[in-house]
Amino acid sequence: MAKTPRSRNWIVKIAALSLGIGSVLTVVPSSAQAADLTPAQIDAGLKKFQTASPRASYFMSMEVAPEVTGAVPLKAGMHRLWDMKTAWKDVNPSKGVFDWSVLDMRVAQSEATGARPMLVLGLTPTWAASDPNAGDARWGLGTASPPKDINDWKNYVQAVVSRYGNRIAGYEVWNEANLQTFWTGSYDQLAELTDTAYDIIKSSNSGALVMMASTTTRLVSPAAKFTTGYLEALGRYGNPFDGYTIHTYPAGDIPFDGISTQRMADIKAWQTAVVKAVGPDSPLLDRLIFDTEVNYGLAGPGARPGTDFTDEQGATLLEQTYRDSATLGIDATFWYLYTAAPFDLLGVQMWSGSPVVNAKWNALRAGTSTTSAPSTQPSTGTGSTVSSTTPAPINLQAGRTGTQLRLTWDMPLETFGSTTKTSYNIEERSKFSSGSWGPWDGFANVLEGQSYTEKAPWLDLSGSIFDFRVQAVINGKASDWSTPARIVVTKNVTPPNNVNAIINSSAVVVTWQGSSLDTDLLEGYRIEGRNVSKKTPWKVLATTSNKVPSKRLTREQVGADEFDTVEFRVSTLSTSGKRSRTSPESPRRQFTNELPTPVNVNATYDSSLGWMTMTWAAPDTAMPGGRNVMGYEFSYQWPGATSWTTFGDPVGSNMGSTSAVFDLVNVPKGVLNVRIRSVGWPGQIYSGYSSPLAVVKR
Repeated sequence: MAKTPRSRNWIVKIAALSLGIGSVLTVVPSSAQAADLTPAQIDAGLKKFQTASPRASYFMSMEVAPEVTGAVPLKAGMHRLWDMKTAWKDVNPSKGVFDWSVLDMRVAQSEATGARPMLVLGLTPTWAASDPNAGDARWGLGTASPPKDINDWKNYVQAVVSRYGNRIAGYEVWNEANLQTFWTGSYDQLAELTDTAYDIIKSSNSGALVMMASTTTRLVSPAAKFTTGYLEALGRYGNPFDGYTIHTYPAGDIPFDGISTQRMADIKAWQTAVVKAVGPDSPLLDRLIFDTEVNYGLAGPGARPGTDFTDEQGATLLEQTYRDSATLGIDATFWYLYTAAPFDLLGVQMWSGSPVVNAKWNALRAGTSTTSAPSTQPSTGTGSTVSSTTPAPINLQAGRTGTQLRLTWDMPLETFGSTTKTSYNIEERSKFSSGSWGPWDGFANVLEGQSYTEKAPWLDLSGSIFDFRVQAVINGKASDWSTPARIVVTKNVTPPNNVNAIINSSAVVVTWQGSSLDTDLLEGYRIEGRNVSKKTPWKVLATTSNKVPSKRLTREQVGADEFDTVEFRVSTLSTSGKRSRTSPESPRRQFTNELPTPVNVNATYDSSLGWMTMTWAAPDTAMPGGRNVMGYEFSYQWPGATSWTTFGDPVGSNMGSTSAVFDLVNVPKGVLNVRIRSVGWPGQIYSGYSSPLAVVKR
């Protein structure tokens, strides 16, 4: 059976069972009953739970970082709105007061990208919290508390639904409610919030998905305990949810080859807990499963370190994630996170500087990606019969002089006799053959003995890698293929381009545009830096053994004090041991969290074009943080509004310039207040805003 969103006639809950309308009053078995399940019953329940749904448009979804303000270049089924000032505490900052500016922008951003918004409803505002000290100060004290009055929650959910209607396609009741960072209430209190939200949302938009509060699967036993308790409480309310939500972050230091296995094991352990909680035949196993956050290499649990992956490794993990999700019946998987700059919390980066990951995402969305490895089986194109009794060639060696190829090999001595008729097949694998083995330039049955030469102009193509293998055919029976031999055509090793640095008072992320070397030829990068303030010479700060075009360094590693000015350069390392010359220096940056506010700001409106032009002075590099300005952020206050909204990207303007143009065609007539602030480390460091300027649109 394909899984579908839950259907519940909420007006007639009590009559549901007698009317036969499904699982409204499904009974969740007790813990004692769950313990009585046999392995066969658990397996049957897992098979039911993992039944793949028809591939919906939201199978590949994502979350977008708050510093990404324009249209997202990667298409997705859904955008999960979380951790970007769109939660209850942000939208409803005081009783009876709603600020829709950010949520309006994020819903519009999703729609502009072609994605459907999925909103996380929690966290609790301090004014509404029954325990104003509950939770983590990073998200705001009181945010993990249940509300002291359920009516405050009802009013908030109703206000959201009334404003957005069917523009919001789905709701996740709470984020990671199994962690006290986000939820300190009881299972019953969480179930009541879920039930209340379900009824309000479905009464206005029956097609919207209402998903349970999410659970992290990283720690198996706590996840199972929370899931069981939450489901038992939801059962007392008639199971008011369309599906389950989980977050799958494997431990940060798992070897690369074991990461996929660990994620699948964590999901299966959680699914087993659900089967034990509801029973192997329960209709609750037909409901949707969303993995609304997944990435790899995050530090933890506990003191376990994290791992940074290359762009190529990230693409491999991305593809395997969605293949594993399909195998385990996950209906939608939300990649965490598309960012504006490298985000050192995550092991796999997805941003404009991750071309391989981005290309893999697009290929998966288009259905053109494949995980099939190049074949290592004998080619069947020669018509020979493979026989395990025919020995394979040994000691294959490959070399070239200019464009002249030479292959030599040996055969075991016992191969030859007076009646043997021996020939050979040669196959080649390179980027010119799409990475698959194929007959070398169409040649087969090479008869010149145990060597082969051929003039091939393409053998001189810089930066190419060619693999060769040989197969013996003795009396019509083909051997296995020999161990491959490789020719590497060395490419001039060039330095990276566009070296930059994103900095705060304690750390810096050096970024660059990666080498043009093929992946197999690229060993890594060497990062050098110098302290301009102390006039120190250039020194090697780090050598990477991966291919990620960025490196995070602490101030101590750089050898600098706060407010010191530094600069960086990078060179490319090849697998052949060659190192490129160094890149041009990065812009000079200063270790500080300070950032100057733009000055000499002006704004004019052109009524004939409907455009507003803002201008300002370039930052004064003598001021603290003046060298750290990466761009600018603009906000506006609509005529008659009291809150400020961040502009999207300006029209035809570079964010590093000293002017920007904005289209005001859709802005109501009246006085529009505008302001600007400098952006340093995106999402972390901003200057204060300039004084508001009034622009009159007539």
